[in-house]
Amino acid sequence: MAGFAAHLYGKPDVTKLLTPVQAAEQLGCSKKTLLEHVHAGEIRYIHIGHGTKKPRRMFTDEDILAFVESQARRDNPCPSTSRRVRRSTTTTSSGEVVAFVAQLRKQSAQMRPR
Repeated sequence: MAGFAAHLYGKPDVTKLLTPVQAAEQLGCSKKTLLEHVHAGEIRYIHIGHGTKKPRRMFTDEDILAFVESQARRDNPCPSTSRRVRRSTTTTSSGEVVAFVAQLRKQSAQMRPR
C-alpha cells in the first residue's frame, strides 16, 4: 500500500488516484455508500476536470485513511440502562395533589371586583 507508506512519511502520493469504485472497494462498501459519505461531506476527494453535471471524483489513500480515522467509534453503554447498576436510593414522591380546577376558581373569584 504505497499511499499508506506515503502517509507515514508526510508526502501524499497523488500519482495513484483511486476511482470511486476502487475507493469503495478499499473501504468495503458500495460505490453508492461512498458517494453518500461524499455528499455528507465526510470524505474528501479530488475533482478532476471542469464538468459540473457529472463531476469526476478521485480519492487518495490519505483521503481514505482520514475518513476511516474520523469514523472510529467506541460504544459506551448508558449507565441508567445497564443491568449491573444498583439503585442508590428509592424514589418516593412527597408532592401533594392539587385540584387545578378548584384552584383556578379560587383565583378567579379573588380577581373579580365585588
